[in-house]
Amino acid sequence: MLITLLFTGLSVAFGWQVVRQLPMVFYRLEAIAFSVVIGIITATWTVFIAALLLGFTIGLPLAVVLLLVAASTLQFFVKPRYTIATKPYSRHLRWLARISAGLICSLLIGLTYLSYQFPAADGTWITNGNVYGDGPLHVSLANQFAIGNSVDLVSSVYQKAPLTYPFLSDFYSGVLRRLGADWQQAMALPSALMIISLAQLIFSFGYRLLRSTLGAWLQFLMLIVGGSFHGGIVLGWVLFTQGIAAYHERIGNSIVFATGDQYLNIVHSHFLPQRSYLFGMALFIVAASITSEIYRGFGKKVSLRTVRITALVAGVLVGVTPMVHMHSFLVAGSLLVLATVWMMIYRRFPTGWWWLVVSAGIVATPQLIWQFGHSFRGHFISFISGWMMQNFSPITDMNLVWFWLGQLGVLLIVMLAGWYWLYRYHAAAEIWLLYVAGLIIFVLCNVISFQPSLWDNMKLFNYAFWFLMIVTAYIFLQWYHHRFGRLIVAVGMVSLCLYGLITLGISGPRLNFELLSKNDVAFGEQLRTEIPENAYVLVTDRHSHPVTMLSDRKVLVSYSGWYNLYGEEWGQIVTDRDAMLQGAASAPSLIAKYKLTHAVFSDNEVSQNTVALQYFLSHYKLVSHDKGWWAFDLGSRT
Repeated sequence: MLITLLFTGLSVAFGWQVVRQLPMVFYRLEAIAFSVVIGIITATWTVFIAALLLGFTIGLPLAVVLLLVAASTLQFFVKPRYTIATKPYSRHLRWLARISAGLICSLLIGLTYLSYQFPAADGTWITNGNVYGDGPLHVSLANQFAIGNSVDLVSSVYQKAPLTYPFLSDFYSGVLRRLGADWQQAMALPSALMIISLAQLIFSFGYRLLRSTLGAWLQFLMLIVGGSFHGGIVLGWVLFTQGIAAYHERIGNSIVFATGDQYLNIVHSHFLPQRSYLFGMALFIVAASITSEIYRGFGKKVSLRTVRITALVAGVLVGVTPMVHMHSFLVAGSLLVLATVWMMIYRRFPTGWWWLVVSAGIVATPQLIWQFGHSFRGHFISFISGWMMQNFSPITDMNLVWFWLGQLGVLLIVMLAGWYWLYRYHAAAEIWLLYVAGLIIFVLCNVISFQPSLWDNMKLFNYAFWFLMIVTAYIFLQWYHHRFGRLIVAVGMVSLCLYGLITLGISGPRLNFELLSKNDVAFGEQLRTEIPENAYVLVTDRHSHPVTMLSDRKVLVSYSGWYNLYGEEWGQIVTDRDAMLQGAASAPSLIAKYKLTHAVFSDNEVSQNTVALQYFLSHYKLVSHDKGWWAFDLGSRT
């Protein structure tokens, strides 16, 4: 644990030294949040490159030395350029802001803790219900980077495909495992640091754009405790008319199925379950904050050399984003293109702008070639006639406007009429940029499905919604100066935040799911000694699989919900897998075709007739039957 904390501390310390060189005015908490994001991302990339080239045995200690030397050099030999603002954001209702911030941070840390009960008191692995969906994938990725000397860029869940999934957040957890952290520390520590830093960055970015503490709070609350307008009405009505028991009965195991909504609270739907989104959005805001200062000229006299170096830092931060989170990079890249086009029209380019754009392109290009070259196929993009979904399934018989009004409420009104208020109140160029970008993303995601999973458009939608929340906060600020306007603001904020307030405060801490039983955990770890490192394993369609999560052995396919991330041929592979598990006549030839070496399945899967146990007992050598699991050597026939 001590080494883990030292490495994490070194990562943040390096980030702090980088922040010292940025010619910007920071508030204390903002500077710390910048340090966490820049430091962890930089440390992850440094270890990844060193280990990729030299292996972990040499690469990991070398990366630590490089980070230490770089941090020391910046500390002792390079003059700092930053300014820390010692005054508070605002003295108005300062105590209320501190209490609110403390409650929100406590809630976010508590939810993060609940997400990673690896193991719980009885030895099982428990997770928050919202993390259950993607948790096994992130654990599998972290596990494959925690074991072995070389960096393994092969998928852990699908037929040895190149690993194009944005994995660097899980890579960092894998490094922490190597340094001695247990599973809970490795997964929860960076997640907790990042989610609290992200909360601060969301607030501070709003403050930089709106130049108002109230405006920053408004857009912060809209995002952190926001959610479906329709869902807020449904759950609020049940809670306040029928009581807490009826509310929990209505919720059951799924907020989605309780309300039928698709636009969920972003903490539940993205920050907790999708670690790549959590890391990617934090990195996006850091890069966007620096970029906004470049656009404004830093508000003071800064040397050309300093501006160019700062632009390079921002460009590199944008450029390293694809392997952290592709959707965040797509939004960041689109904003850069949109802003550049706007500047070309008005023939005004701030100093250092092209240094930013070019450096971002140079750093990002190799990652994009790797990711799109290995995973992008015709099945990825398709045209749709409105992104209308319920319970993760498309709706075909609903009016598009009514659907989005029920999901977004006030945000849809701002989307349609915001241009009028922005024009009337002479909004700054940055606010107009976010409004236009939000509209473009929203429209595109209603006519194009950017991934095989239609719901994944929500990863882009949420950025559009946040941009529109900032625009909404700007408009609310103008109305707040009038008594009747304050009433409208209050009603609008309640309608936007009711859903999140209810689900975060009441539902989130109660939704707990078992990922792995105590026996599953023991078997997964035991399997490492029972089958070879290069084993290629036939397994069933199981969501939380100890083979991928703990043994670090490659499988043909595991969970069907993840197959379509890779290729169009997965349907045939699933059919062939079922034939092999059922001991069909074609099983021997299929096992030879896929070059499978072992088969692993549980007693429960046998009892459900998913696997023909007698076929494997009569044809292949039994490696072990322990803790409710079977393992067979497919290379040794009986």
